[in-house]
Amino acid sequence: MHKVIEKFILYSNLLMIDLDEELKKRFLTKTDFNLEELISKIAVTVSSECNRNNDLVLEVEPLEVSLCEELISYALTHLIDNAFKFSSEGARVFVSGKNGASGYEITIADTGIGMNKNQLKELSALKQVDREKLNQSGNGLGLAISFKSLEYLGSKINFESELNKGTKVCFIINSDMFKKI
Repeated sequence: MHKVIEKFILYSNLLMIDLDEELKKRFLTKTDFNLEELISKIAVTVSSECNRNNDLVLEVEPLEVSLCEELISYALTHLIDNAFKFSSEGARVFVSGKNGASGYEITIADTGIGMNKNQLKELSALKQVDREKLNQSGNGLGLAISFKSLEYLGSKINFESELNKGTKVCFIINSDMFKKI
């Protein structure tokens, strides 16, 4: 219950950013950091918390960025956590980050239960997709936090999914967020 309350407070704060100068300062202040290191750290931490270290496949290219580390951390944590939550032990979870033509593309893919076309259409920030097959509980707040965090970073989440085959989640960090060396 404690985690649900924390997520609710975080989501509420994200919704209030435009109205509150303190929240704006907290969430919209850019810092310079290595995105490869952050992605790797979060992916390893989440896989460890799920007792699935051997299921993580990590392929991340180095990149120095200047953006809000807290926002990208929220999105990565919740999206990677979902990939582990909604796939079985022994199923691989792929986390990649690579430079592309339009920016740095981050992909999180699993070979879990996936979603059908109707579930993908219905996917919204606070709607929980039916996950009873794996006895997972959720309220959709993690996904809502990810959507909102990435929105403030100028990015959008794209989903590809097939029922019983898995889900692929991608988003791009625009090249204007790259740190100039």
